[in-house]
Amino acid sequence: MNVTSNSPLCENTNHVHLMLLHFGHALVGRDWRGSNPSPGLSRLYYVMDGTARILPQEGEPFILTAGNWYLLPADYSFDFSCDDRMEHIYFHLKFCDLDGLDLLSSIPAPIEFPASEDKSALFLSCLASDALADGLFLR
Repeated sequence: MNVTSNSPLCENTNHVHLMLLHFGHALVGRDWRGSNPSPGLSRLYYVMDGTARILPQEGEPFILTAGNWYLLPADYSFDFSCDDRMEHIYFHLKFCDLDGLDLLSSIPAPIEFPASEDKSALFLSCLASDALADGLFLR
């Protein structure tokens, strides 16, 4: 029998903290515009309908489109706007190591990934709940 263990990795992993600072559901319109200069937290968006525009301080602008997840890492500065409407679920979070350093701040640019399936109804029901299980699911 060959057994491998990595206790130091387990110990390091156990000291990583995912903190959900705020989450919600929003339907925004043309008034959704502004600036986020080095926000100090990461933003995770799931776009349910519509589009919006992200204009980074550095790099290429991009469009948030329905059916996709977007991770805007901590310390990523950008302007945002919506030309018509966008419905989305959002999470403001920090993912920190033992020293309090946000691990997502090292990601140089946003990450876009398609949703494998639409779970918006499930997310919306959890957002409306005060149950611990629903909060843990969202986390």
